[in-house]
Amino acid sequence: MRVLAGIPAHNNARCIGSLVLMIEMGKYADEIIIVDDGSVDDTVEIVEECVTSAKETNPVNITRMIYRRF
Repeated sequence: MRVLAGIPAHNNARCIGSLVLMIEMGKYADEIIIVDDGSVDDTVEIVEECVTSAKETNPVNITRMIYRRF
């Protein structure tokens, strides 16, 4: 069975990186989907860094990030 973690995000730059890291390190999910709805802080940039990092180490597949900028 595969486990999917869906994370809603809006201006969560302060904690989104640690949340993704906790999911990766604990191996709680096989795939992470982060949905951002127009954050104006650094949430999107931090998640993009997490995606790059996951591609290098590949503990968890962060395959999709869905976001809108208004």
